[in-house]
Amino acid sequence: MGAAAAPLRTIEAPQHPRPPHRIRSRKLFEPELVRDALKQAFVMLRPDIQWSNPVMFVVEIGTVLTLLFIVQAMVSTSVSQVPITYFIALDFWLFLTVLFANFATALAGARGKAQAESLRKTPLKHPRIASLPATPS
Repeated sequence: MGAAAAPLRTIEAPQHPRPPHRIRSRKLFEPELVRDALKQAFVMLRPDIQWSNPVMFVVEIGTVLTLLFIVQAMVSTSVSQVPITYFIALDFWLFLTVLFANFATALAGARGKAQAESLRKTPLKHPRIASLPATPS
């Protein structure tokens, strides 16, 4: 019970602190990335590409089916209980859903590529090890 507490030591700052890294932050909607992502969003409407995302593939199939229903309703003379404007609005929103999902995916991919490119251009602090010699077994 008679143990005396040792005084706390203060930690001093190093004499030559490392300079802070300056990382240029990219805007979320940088024009060149948005342009590329928008083009890619339309390319991704192809069913063979959309197949990898089953939920959006089903929404895309629903968009095509409602479009076919709209064309059939315009051509035929039969009367429907639901006005055709409802199906046009539905088709519009389904198409925008698929397009927005494709745009978000393409924008994330473009940002990832841009970040990888900037990391490749960053000088290394430590040299890379080209190859390790093979160790005999």
